[in-house]
Amino acid sequence: MEEGGLPEHAVILDVKTRWNSLFLMVERFLEQFPAFQATSMDHRLKKLMDKDRLQRISDEDFRKAEEFVKITKILYTSTLCVSAERSQNLGQILPILSKLQHHFTVNKEDSSFTKTIKDTIWNDLSKRYQGCSVILLNLLLFSLELFSD
Repeated sequence: MEEGGLPEHAVILDVKTRWNSLFLMVERFLEQFPAFQATSMDHRLKKLMDKDRLQRISDEDFRKAEEFVKITKILYTSTLCVSAERSQNLGQILPILSKLQHHFTVNKEDSSFTKTIKDTIWNDLSKRYQGCSVILLNLLLFSLELFSD
């Protein structure tokens, strides 16, 4: 543990080719935010521009970052579940897809920020698993269940 009770971690950057890097970056930012705030108040900080940028993070920005992590964590855990196995099977994939679809369904109590995130993510995911491919996956799963007994 580092001073102030925060774990000593490096900052994580978003990498477009890494599926969960944005989630991990925002999660780490939230974890280390008190350290960022303390740094912004340090008189030794040379670049005033950096200090000003850190101080401009509003409570609303922080709340949105927390909301983003809460909404997208399921993608991270789903990825870990699927990638933990050497070979994935339909019995794993279809329930995860179903859970993701339920999770990313917009509810009337969702904020406009949450609605935008859910819509954007589900629109992207649903393009990957459209009509025939989902029907085919379900048929294959059903036939595997029939012959497994």
